[in-house]
Amino acid sequence: MTDVTDGAVPGAEDEHFKPIGTWFVLGVFVATIILLWLSVYVILLARGVTT
Repeated sequence: MTDVTDGAVPGAEDEHFKPIGTWFVLGVFVATIILLWLSVYVILLARGVTT
């Protein structure tokens, strides 16, 4: 028999893995997209309104 106490499943801590690196990469990606859009917005504002 196996020595499992309190109904714990071996490897259960893997189910609660926190992907910190993935969140960091996602945050960098989103920040880059936002900065690119803001730069385009500023360029368009600098050109002025055209008709």
